[in-house]
Amino acid sequence: RMVMPGLVVYALLPLLLWAATRFGTGGLSLSLLVVAVVALWDAIQGRGPFALSEISPDNVQALQVFLLGLSLPLQLVAALVEERERTAEEFRTSDLRYRDVVDTQSELICRFLPDTTLTFVNDAYCRNWNKTKDELIGTKFLELIPEPARDLARARTFLNVYLVGLRDATAKFADIWSRNRDPKALAQYEALLGD
Repeated sequence: RMVMPGLVVYALLPLLLWAATRFGTGGLSLSLLVVAVVALWDAIQGRGPFALSEISPDNVQALQVFLLGLSLPLQLVAALVEERERTAEEFRTSDLRYRDVVDTQSELICRFLPDTTLTFVNDAYCRNWNKTKDELIGTKFLELIPEPARDLARARTFLNVYLVGLRDATAKFADIWSRNRDPKALAQYEALLGD
């Protein structure tokens, strides 16, 4: 007769889950080895849910199924956590390289909101305006432009925002139209173009 483990054998699950997320596959493997040795030792001593009062294939199989069922999902969790950490580190490295390239460009580079509030400026932009990043970020770049050229800059900014919106609307319309030729979508797109 096969002895099935009770709920007590799963009491170590939170600890093993912590080992999987904190120490990765290596730490989890060591923890699972300890659990396997303790479970096997208790079984040989006749204690616990896998007690081997008589050595039978059913008891040994129950212990094997328990250890396998416990280790596989936890190893998957540990591998996923390691992959996430590796991806996050690669992203940080890539972001640092990108920022280094942008900051060392001799061209003026800035990022701004539709109302022209600066959210990013590179070193060349700071040198051009003879200000620090902290002084520039949060200000409107239109305030930096001489008064006679501001109207032209406003028009260019508006046109840029409008064209980006139009591009996105065109892509969305093309997607909808290719799937179901919706006349309502066509009417909305034509109204947008009429504006």
